[in-house]
Amino acid sequence: MLIGSSALACIHRTWVSLGYPGASADTLKMMEGWRIKGNEKGYAVQSMCPENGPLTDIEMEAIVSGVLDCYAIGKLDLDKLASR
Repeated sequence: MLIGSSALACIHRTWVSLGYPGASADTLKMMEGWRIKGNEKGYAVQSMCPENGPLTDIEMEAIVSGVLDCYAIGKLDLDKLASR
C-alpha cells in the first residue's frame, strides 16, 4: 500500500510536534509544498482500453444475455438478490 504525500506529511507533522528525533521542521515545510498530480481521469474510457476501459457493445450484450438465460432456467433468484 502506498501512502499519499498528504498522509505522509500528516505523520511527519505529528512526529515533529511530539519532538521525536529524525524529523525536522524544515523537512515538514518542504513536504507541505509538494503537489503530486492525480491519475489521469477518463483516459481508459476515451481510449477504449480493452483492459481498463468500458465494456464493448458485444460484451454488454453477452452479459445481459447470460443474466436473462440464468433467470429463465431458475439459476438466478431475484428475491434472494433483492434481500441482500
